[in-house]
Amino acid sequence: MNPTELDQEFQKLFDQGKFNEALVAAQKALALRESSLDPEHPEIAISLSYVASVHLRKAVYAMAERLYQRALRICEKAFGSRHPQTAAALNGLALLRQEMGNYPEAKSLFERALAIRTETLGLEHADTAETLEGLGATHRELGEYAEAEKLVKQALMICEATLGADHPKTATKLNTLASLCIVQGNFSEGESLAKRALDIFGRLELLDHTDAADALFYAGVVHAEKGEHAAAKALFEQALAIWEKLGAMHPQVAYLLGHIAGTHCGRGEYDRADLLSQRALEICEAVLGSDHPNTAFIVSLRAEIFFQPGTHEKAEPLYLRALHTLEKVLGPAHPGVDGIVGRLNILYSRMGDDAKAEQLFQNALQRYEQVLGPEHPALAAILQRLASLFCQRHDLAAAVELCQRALGIRAKALGADHPEVATSLVNLASLYSGIGDLAKQQQLLQRALTIRENALGPEHPLTVRTLSFLAGNYRDLRDYERAESLLLRGLKTNETKWGPEARETADMLWALGQHYYMRSDYSKAETAYLRALDIFEKTSRPEMQSIIVGCLASLYLKMGEYAKAEPLYLRALQAQEKAWGPEDIGTASTHHELANFYRSMGNYAKAEAHLQRFLRIYEKLHGPDHPILRHAYMDLATLLLKADKRPAALELATKAQRAEAAGVANVLSFTSESQRLGYLSTQNPYSHPVALESAPHIALAVLRYKGIVLDSILEDRLLAQTSQNPKHRALVDQLRATKQRLARSFSEAPPESCPEDRENREAEKLASTQQIEQLEGALAREVTGLGRARRALSVTVEQVQQAIPPDAVLLELLHYPHPPVPPERSRHERHYGAIALASSGDPKWIDLGKADLIETTLKQYQDAVRTGPKSEVQSRWRAPIPNQKS
Repeated sequence: MNPTELDQEFQKLFDQGKFNEALVAAQKALALRESSLDPEHPEIAISLSYVASVHLRKAVYAMAERLYQRALRICEKAFGSRHPQTAAALNGLALLRQEMGNYPEAKSLFERALAIRTETLGLEHADTAETLEGLGATHRELGEYAEAEKLVKQALMICEATLGADHPKTATKLNTLASLCIVQGNFSEGESLAKRALDIFGRLELLDHTDAADALFYAGVVHAEKGEHAAAKALFEQALAIWEKLGAMHPQVAYLLGHIAGTHCGRGEYDRADLLSQRALEICEAVLGSDHPNTAFIVSLRAEIFFQPGTHEKAEPLYLRALHTLEKVLGPAHPGVDGIVGRLNILYSRMGDDAKAEQLFQNALQRYEQVLGPEHPALAAILQRLASLFCQRHDLAAAVELCQRALGIRAKALGADHPEVATSLVNLASLYSGIGDLAKQQQLLQRALTIRENALGPEHPLTVRTLSFLAGNYRDLRDYERAESLLLRGLKTNETKWGPEARETADMLWALGQHYYMRSDYSKAETAYLRALDIFEKTSRPEMQSIIVGCLASLYLKMGEYAKAEPLYLRALQAQEKAWGPEDIGTASTHHELANFYRSMGNYAKAEAHLQRFLRIYEKLHGPDHPILRHAYMDLATLLLKADKRPAALELATKAQRAEAAGVANVLSFTSESQRLGYLSTQNPYSHPVALESAPHIALAVLRYKGIVLDSILEDRLLAQTSQNPKHRALVDQLRATKQRLARSFSEAPPESCPEDRENREAEKLASTQQIEQLEGALAREVTGLGRARRALSVTVEQVQQAIPPDAVLLELLHYPHPPVPPERSRHERHYGAIALASSGDPKWIDLGKADLIETTLKQYQDAVRTGPKSEVQSRWRAPIPNQKS
């Protein structure tokens, strides 16, 4: 055969995936040409590129590079820098750089090749499509998904038009597009594209081709993401058998071994996963080196294997190694870096090491700012993660500031209507919920929903998730009809788009069950929970199974079906301990649920044991002053009282008040006046001290919470006004001017005949209100240093007694939810009470009785004063309130 015939034979074998035979044909053609032609002849460059392309497939990178470089030199010398043959050599060299993980250089080479091919062959040529695909794949590896998707879709369109919908090169474009969908979380579309590619390879009888193996791989990734580990493993193994024909040390073999190890992880088969991932790592390190992104992937996968109770110390160094590699090779803004940072955060949370988590984020933030600048959109993700960490600590001051900064960065860099801006809005909304500002939360969620509907469409998972969040807001505001309407809309959307058995559908069913549970519509809640549980069991999502089981247990407890509730609680606890270990926060929460169950059953010994377990876990992870512990402290105190352990109960009550004060201090350190009041309206600071019937604790709670709002506001103003710092004075002046402008906008109402003017005035009101909140937050933060010092939170009863004259008594009235006393009633009732405090001695507590009866009597007196005769007024005044002792 002559060289031309050998070239044709090579192309045929290469397209069939018979790379070893293709290499023999290409090497024969090269030998014939080198024996008869000048070493710089252009035809030799063709043979060099053919041989290099096979070595590239076989991952013999050093040989492939030498051949591509020689072919490029020949082409540039023979044809110049703007010839199609030169572009072909550049394209091959770009593919090599991409495989070697040198993405910036690959991008540059692809761009040079694309410019040449566009100029000489045209934008609609099949060769141009190959370069577009390669450039798109490089953008994908760099984390630049939007640009990647645009390029690959363009390449696909060209191939379909020039080669046909069933051409193997069309199928490879479908594969590349599938990979882009999957990496962005669009698994349904990714699976559809991979199946289309497999259908093409099947019709062409090319299912043994490595390109078909890629399609099998992408389909397997989707199954693994769904939790269908057996199906995923089967597809990965099919792909592995194809790639192993090119050698057991091929990087793609390592990559597939890593994913197979992942399926074993998903099934709890950690020893098998360990062996496979270790083999994969040895291949990557030998062929790609320790600094290749694919090596980092295998390292991070090995970390996942040790992401289990008792092996956390092995996972941490592996994650850190992968993080270091990706930051070094791809830069700190790459999505893969953010993913590993996120996993490390979860790991540190489970280890109870918040300090390491914070340091991780602060270091990442510092690197981002140094490399990218302080306003790069990539900073927003790290800021948001750091905000989540502060939120877990109930340091809402720092969390809101970070969220607002992330929102500002994204809005400025990406535009106000970008989907990432919606993400920041949702995150900020969750914080406003925590401080009781539901109106602000609703405003942010509605804005986020509008952005996502317009940018992503009404069926996008993020859009539906926003519907769920907004429904929760409406539910908290007692607008149950609107909340249910949004949840049903989301459920219908997911059933239509994903199917009735999809996990997305199960997620909405769970949210709907939560809604019905909150409304005490237990029959509908049970139906929704059971259907969701059935789906989660089929899709192998153990974490959601344990959550739903816990929800069902709580539901049956509410329904009085104790025989159904107890085994479900125990099943949820067993699942949590198996999945995350006995010291995990999720396990602690289940202990808390079980304690509540046993307490309601009157089994106080078991209730106490589970509460003690809950507190031990939480105190170990977050310390004794974590705000979430206050209810558990009081619940345990109540149980200890029943067991005649009053000193221990009162000690717990003191710890509860300290934990509660820590949470309130964080909220009051930065918020506007309306937000302070909104937050405090959600608190019930007197219910637990009253339940303990401890007058000193009631007195302390009353003294602190009566003065807390006023004290926080006065402190902000006084410190700012007395400060000599010009920056603080400027903030005060700006705040005063903004409040005056807002006051004018309310007093100078526009005429009814000018709707446009009225709309402008409403917009001005909103802008002024938002500016006031920002200024008050900045002022409190600047002056008080995170606002941790609040006098009312550190006051003691003795300090107040010292200020009371000897012949006086301080009398404070309070309104509180009185604890239930079965069997007379099952719910809290509103009561009034009074605390009397003299200059010395213990405080005295008087329960004045039911609020409804007192308020009715007072209203009757008020009506008599306004309209009745004097005799009736005197009668009402002298009449005692009926005895209400409960």
